[in-house]
Amino acid sequence: MASTSGTKPTDEPSTSGTEETDEPSSPKDLIEHVFSWSIEDIFNDDLYKNKVETIPKRFESVQHFLSSYTMSLLEETRMEICAQMEFMSGVPHAEVISVEESKLHVGSFLYCVEVNSWRNRYGVYDKEPYSPKPLDLFILGDTVPEVASDLQRFGSSWSLASVVEDVKESDSVGDEDRLLYFQVKTSKPIKIEMNDGMRNSLFVVFLVNLATNTRTWKALHMFRNLNIIKDVLCANSTVKENCGLCSAPVDRIWDGKVDSQLPALNESQRAAILGTISAVQCNHRSSVKLFWGPPGTGKTKTISILLYSLLSMNYRTLACSPKNIAVAELAFRSGYSLGDFLLFGNMNRLELCDDLGKIYVDYRVDCLVECFAPLTGWKKHFDSMVDFLEDCASQYCLLSDHVKEEIGSNSEVHASLFKFAKDRFRALAVPLKRSIRIICTHLPKRLILLDNFEKMVTLCGLLESFEILLSQSQVTDKELEELFAPQENYIEAQESRAFNYISATLQKMRIESVQVLRSVGHSLGGRLPSSTNRSFLTEFCLKNSSLIFSTVSSSYNLHVVDLEPLDLLVIDEADQLKECESVIPMQLEAIRHVVLVGDECHPRARVRSRVSDEADFGRSLFERLGLFGHSEDVLNMQYIMRPEISSFPNRKFYKDQIIDAPSVLCENYQKNYLPGPMYGPYSFINISNGREEPDEAGHSIKNMVEVTVVMAIVRNLYKAWEGSKHSFSIGIISPYAAQVAALENTVSQKYEKLKDFIVKVMSADEFHGGEEDVIIISTVGSNHSGGSDGFLSNPQRTNVALTRARHCLWILGNDKKLSKIGSFWEDLIRDAKHRKCFYNADEDEELVKAMIKANKELDQLDDLLNEDSMLFKSALWKVLFSNNFRKSFGKLKSSQTQKSVVNLLVKLSNGWHPKKLCDNSVQFVKQYKVGRIYIISSVDVAKYSCYTQVLKIWDILPLEEIPKIVKSLDSIFSICTDDYLNLCKMEHIKGDLVVPITWRIDEGVVRYKNTNSADLVNSSSDGVSEGRCYIENSKVRDSLLLMKFYSLSAGLVNHLLPGSDGKELDLPFEVTDQELDIILFPRSTFILGRSGTGKTTVLTMKLFQKEQQHYFSSTGFVEAMGDISLSAPTGSVCRVVETKATVLRQLFVTVSPKLCSAVKNQISNLKSFISSGRASPEHNSIELRDVGDAVQYRDIPDSLRDIPPESFPLVITFQKFLTMLDGSTGISYFDRFSDIRELSQSKIAASRSFAFACSYKNKRGQL
Repeated sequence: MASTSGTKPTDEPSTSGTEETDEPSSPKDLIEHVFSWSIEDIFNDDLYKNKVETIPKRFESVQHFLSSYTMSLLEETRMEICAQMEFMSGVPHAEVISVEESKLHVGSFLYCVEVNSWRNRYGVYDKEPYSPKPLDLFILGDTVPEVASDLQRFGSSWSLASVVEDVKESDSVGDEDRLLYFQVKTSKPIKIEMNDGMRNSLFVVFLVNLATNTRTWKALHMFRNLNIIKDVLCANSTVKENCGLCSAPVDRIWDGKVDSQLPALNESQRAAILGTISAVQCNHRSSVKLFWGPPGTGKTKTISILLYSLLSMNYRTLACSPKNIAVAELAFRSGYSLGDFLLFGNMNRLELCDDLGKIYVDYRVDCLVECFAPLTGWKKHFDSMVDFLEDCASQYCLLSDHVKEEIGSNSEVHASLFKFAKDRFRALAVPLKRSIRIICTHLPKRLILLDNFEKMVTLCGLLESFEILLSQSQVTDKELEELFAPQENYIEAQESRAFNYISATLQKMRIESVQVLRSVGHSLGGRLPSSTNRSFLTEFCLKNSSLIFSTVSSSYNLHVVDLEPLDLLVIDEADQLKECESVIPMQLEAIRHVVLVGDECHPRARVRSRVSDEADFGRSLFERLGLFGHSEDVLNMQYIMRPEISSFPNRKFYKDQIIDAPSVLCENYQKNYLPGPMYGPYSFINISNGREEPDEAGHSIKNMVEVTVVMAIVRNLYKAWEGSKHSFSIGIISPYAAQVAALENTVSQKYEKLKDFIVKVMSADEFHGGEEDVIIISTVGSNHSGGSDGFLSNPQRTNVALTRARHCLWILGNDKKLSKIGSFWEDLIRDAKHRKCFYNADEDEELVKAMIKANKELDQLDDLLNEDSMLFKSALWKVLFSNNFRKSFGKLKSSQTQKSVVNLLVKLSNGWHPKKLCDNSVQFVKQYKVGRIYIISSVDVAKYSCYTQVLKIWDILPLEEIPKIVKSLDSIFSICTDDYLNLCKMEHIKGDLVVPITWRIDEGVVRYKNTNSADLVNSSSDGVSEGRCYIENSKVRDSLLLMKFYSLSAGLVNHLLPGSDGKELDLPFEVTDQELDIILFPRSTFILGRSGTGKTTVLTMKLFQKEQQHYFSSTGFVEAMGDISLSAPTGSVCRVVETKATVLRQLFVTVSPKLCSAVKNQISNLKSFISSGRASPEHNSIELRDVGDAVQYRDIPDSLRDIPPESFPLVITFQKFLTMLDGSTGISYFDRFSDIRELSQSKIAASRSFAFACSYKNKRGQL
């Protein structure tokens, strides 16, 4: 697979103003442009600089308009990809298991891809797990890059790929081992390279979804319904307001349902609705209406009544918005229970409630698939109920005969006709009523006909009444036989004797039910489809819905459906929509009328590219029409905010045009949720002692002091609300993604399960269109200019946040820093002071306590670097962390996150335990959440001077990677004895602390069911248990059973926290009980074990232990913090102080020069750590490669005599050992070999060692 080419993009169609009557030739697809870019193109900010022109306000033709956006769209697409490629650390990625070229499209670079489980499914700040979607852009390569430069390394192989088909997931959703299948189109053919008979690794790395950009690109080249576009974009750039051929609006005859809705509106809202209805009734020309209204003026309510009115007048409407959340809000407020309504879009992002989900297209299709199934659908249920009601007695006789045949002719049937009828009716009525509910809920009345709808409602009532009478009455079997007999027989029986009232009522209901079932069944049979194909039913729903809700981007899918003509397009939040994107729905067939709803004082759509932004790419059609004086229906009365809240935005943005409705002025609307003037309707709360910190990736910042203040305020609000029967909502807004994440982790999650106490944490854009009782804005107190969305430096974005509160708006920030950002914040703070709404946080004692606590915790994190920290001296538990944890910890980008992790470990070591563990913690494995990652731990029993419980930290992982390690640990626990596991589970609570339990050494603790753990590792049986299977199948380097562990101490923390250079240093690690026995064994030892089981580790630690003992005995020591003893308990370790120089002569011999170099480095680091409490990074700067003895031992003589003292402990290869041994004898053993003797005596030979090295490999077999 080759890297992407450097082909430059081709020129786009001419932007001349000549009108083209025919659609231009098909252009290159957007994804083809993307595939043509090299990585240099993607990062070249000047790539389209000379091709992107400022988008004019007036256009000479439709072609001129459409072509004006193409280059800006290309440049914006390039910038979106560039921004994602700059920092790819933490993005979703997966390893490819298999890849096959599509057999139907050979040579088209289409491939079917199967991947393993996704990593980083939640990304950095994503709220929903990632899953591949159509038009997702991937990097497909042999590595997972963290930055773009990784793709430019020598030998790197990669290409771009785009998802072209929907994803098919396995049924085990949420299972870590599930596989994903999808189809991609690549920029280059995929060449699977083999290495030593094995396929090289291949990965897919998610970059960005290009669905909206691709759909916009296609719409700009579509040239379909141009009615609206021609009128709106003609030379004078204005639309004629009235039609001269239609009568005046006052002469219209409105539908009665419209009149019933109008009294609920004010004059401006009523005028907007009536004017729109008048325009829609005109068939002579197109129209564009603008609804302009600030927040709280009832725009959504006005649109909802408009849509409902048009629906009652049999007009078909498409209602769009740029964002999913606005679509959901609009649909929710529009009377969504009718089958004429359909919601179209991404359900996860729509965040639908249960009721609103009923009109979602996928849910509706699911219901219709069930309803239209030929063997289990509505027809089957209708026919089965008719058969039962007409012939129940015969069915009972058949069943009785069948039972008698099965159990014997002389046996009696115990179930009576009455019981059979009651049970059978209930079994048939339940699915029948469900089918009726589906038909009435999910199909429009005009399709099923009003008469059928009313009959089905009546039928449900009959069935319920029939079941109640049948279950409560005591009807005899004889009466039931006559009741279910044919009608003429029933009449005869009725004449022969008097029937009771219940029997007569049942008979009447039975007859009526049969008549309705037959009538409705016959009528619907000719009107409803019988197909269960999902694509067909999706199109069926779209064609028959009179009111469709969709995002602007998703409306593109309506172009491929054979729709009935639509009469009206309504775009909510049109001020947030790029004008080129509005072209997508405006070209739908037959649409002639458009309503644009927005607020000129709200921000434009976000544009990433500076070049495109300067070209006015983010400008909306709503804004452009407003610039030319297009008439607007102004909604000028606000119904949400207290006057104290609306005062500043009204003056600053709306020139005091907004009127406060009487409802917000009345005394009952004023709410005092907390005591004190600081918590009135409007406050700026100054926090001057906060600390701004970068997030892990360095892209965003947060202020934990502000987070703590918000937490304190929300906690007080909860205390004040607790016990109330009223629902209460709080919105927390912040401009920075890192702050939003921190607030969610500390505030939102604590209250997320409360039904009526609602806490939402979002960015300003996410809150667009929402409203809450209390809004708290956390500005992070920063003098940065932007935030993730330009919030602080963009007054229009800030306006969105300032106008979301009903009763209280509290702004938190540092007044001095905010004033430096710009005049807007300076004006806001000045206004707050002038109105006596400015407060310092330290005026509230509870906030003071919260801030002091937050600062103490931050200081405590910094104190972790202090070797004399009391945090370690007071430790109760010995905490051991694994090598996997060490590696994962080193990958954390944020030093603050690293400190938070270590702080949690220190708290655990001091006996702290959370009141509530993570929901998915299991019996032996515990999970502790730190931000968006989780610490995985378990309790173990270790052997020191006594047996004692210790805390093992296995790893620190994102949520999606936890199941894998839990499964592995469960396998290990399965091979442990019950007695050992019981000891691990035991807890000793002392006050608020959990303290470790100890046992005498003579009690003995058997860890494994097989007493020899080495047998478990080395055995090759077929796997007698799940645990053994895990051990047998795992690689040695990945085995958790063989994992290295390190003891938490100040010295190690000092190493871990500042060690951001990426170098791994050797540290003193814990050894197992078996390894410790070998190390402490005083006599000669023979160690046997397979590769990777720790033989070299034991030898190295044995040598290190001798060095340690000699060091203490010859130098003395003083007490200090540094974990230097293999078995010393926490809190009693020592630091050595040199008193005299002595040398212990130890020799370590190994075969491999590479391994020899590694052992030397490890020992050097361990010695350095003992003497100074820090590992020495300089010892790790040497790359471990095969270095010849002549180079590696140039300072070591070829003799065992006169070895320099500083060379000990001496670590040498077996080859060097033979050389030194030979040099220590009087007569050389190797002189008998003529070639060595000649080389040794040659002038070119540097030494006997060199001579020996030249012939060692050839002679090794003879020695």
